[in-house]
Amino acid sequence: MIILLLLIFFLIPIRVSAYNSTGDVNNNSKIDIFDYNILVSSFGKNIPLSNFGWDPKLTKKLAATFKRDATYFEDCSDQSGGCFGNIASGGGFYTLAPDMGALGIPCKINSHESFDSKLPAGVQNCPYFFRWDTDTNDKLSAVLNLDSTDWTTPTTSNIYLGLQENLPYGVLYMGGKNLPKINNFLYHAKLLATINDLNTNQFAKTRFITGIAWYVPNIQKSFVLEMNFDTAGPEVPQWSTTDIATKNEYCAVDVLCLYLGGRYWNQPELINKGETTIDINWTNIIRKLIAQNYLPLESFGPYQIGGTYAGPEMLGRGNVSLAVSDIEMSATSADLNNNNLVDIFDYNTLVANFGKSL
Repeated sequence: MIILLLLIFFLIPIRVSAYNSTGDVNNNSKIDIFDYNILVSSFGKNIPLSNFGWDPKLTKKLAATFKRDATYFEDCSDQSGGCFGNIASGGGFYTLAPDMGALGIPCKINSHESFDSKLPAGVQNCPYFFRWDTDTNDKLSAVLNLDSTDWTTPTTSNIYLGLQENLPYGVLYMGGKNLPKINNFLYHAKLLATINDLNTNQFAKTRFITGIAWYVPNIQKSFVLEMNFDTAGPEVPQWSTTDIATKNEYCAVDVLCLYLGGRYWNQPELINKGETTIDINWTNIIRKLIAQNYLPLESFGPYQIGGTYAGPEMLGRGNVSLAVSDIEMSATSADLNNNNLVDIFDYNTLVANFGKSL
């Protein structure tokens, strides 16, 4: 159900100390082939623990939608003259990604303009709203708001708005750069989920998510994982917060999409919890999904992340928002002896402990 944008581009984790003398590079309590792959891929250099992406910690008011048409919207107050025309694709800005199923991007963010919903009820008002704010630590926050309370029908398509980091793709306007690889990827953020109005008596429902996507060239297949932190309203099987993984059957044949239950993966609840810190070790999650046959072994390796995202999704009449702040993408370090270099001494330590459980 989530944006086709992520499905097209092939389409972030517990932070750990750089010093890990055992060889357990990915912090999964055993020294295995995954640790070996991380070390070998970084041999001769030291992977920084953070500073991936173009804007560590989310500090810049730079965000724009990815299509240059009548729906184009940007809020780029930190760039004189705005984003488009001043910042090239891949030059550093967030992607705002509205989505309404088969309609794609039907209207312009913050316009509240009328558009044809293609539903029996016909014309409705644009439900997408975005603004910059601050979190409880007075740090910059991006607020993604969905509001369909004035719609004349309780039945809607899926309505989604995401704050994303997408690498450039084709003619689409995307500002992401310097994203990590899938075999060493940790994600940290603060999320504030708010339900202002949700008419569950008319089957309205919502969920709050983060996700990632990557592409494996040698098998020509894309993979998308979405973490369901919280849901409200009537149950949707794919939106489970307790299942290990549920396949989204609507994805294209060359894309495997999995919805992950936040409680199963020890992720916190968000609704009525105030501002909440999340840490996701995406690499460990992928490893476990492979072990349980939800992902093929070929999906794991030094493959480039194509996109990361966070946002609310809603069906029916309601008003919900997700505030996102303090985004940090990082990686565990294979510098086992803490000498600022991944070298033969780190390799020897890992080999000596290979196969051990901690």
